[in-house]
Amino acid sequence: MKDQEFRFDRYLARRLKCFLNGTRIETRPSAVRPGSRAPWAPTLVESFRPGKVFDRWMFETDIAGLVKPGTNELVITLAAGHLDENRACDMPLLFGDFVVIGEKVAERIAAPTGQRVSGDWRAFGYPYYSGMAAYLQRVRLPDLNGKKRLVLSLGDLANAAEVLIDGKSIGRKILPPWEYDLSGFIGAKELEIEVRVINTAKNLWDDETLPSGLLGPVELRAFS
Repeated sequence: MKDQEFRFDRYLARRLKCFLNGTRIETRPSAVRPGSRAPWAPTLVESFRPGKVFDRWMFETDIAGLVKPGTNELVITLAAGHLDENRACDMPLLFGDFVVIGEKVAERIAAPTGQRVSGDWRAFGYPYYSGMAAYLQRVRLPDLNGKKRLVLSLGDLANAAEVLIDGKSIGRKILPPWEYDLSGFIGAKELEIEVRVINTAKNLWDDETLPSGLLGPVELRAFS
């Protein structure tokens, strides 16, 4: 596995310390120019860089060199007073090239294996993934024998979709039916069909996850 990253919300409590497998992840306060931030804003940490996944205030640092096979221990200590409710540490997040396997009470991360086809992302090891996945398939069209309509049916999915034919978008949908009219492509010998599916942020932030992804079945239907 590679590219494991650790992310914090910007609102950090005082005297925050992070340890991974006994090694401290440096969190020294950074130098802030007078007037460069609002008076209520907390001091940012020096070794965490602005994030790229959600927004620049979700600070992150690379921990790939600190993780090891087997059990890893992450310890976070901080101090906050009764007036510091807006400065408490938000839920830390782990991002990287891995899947989650095992039961809820004994989950662990592992290296991903192979390509995935249609189905619930949770069954493939991505129960907490929120974002987009692309499904790409090149299709040879048979002689449609005078058929006048060609429809791509995606079956079921969660939660929104965009379809591209030969690299060009033909439409986006946020509600079913998840069908796209491809009648304009009748007569083509081959099509490159790309389906992009996007779920919501619920699986990332909530304990209870929902079905996500291209659930299918996916079909091309020709009509007279």
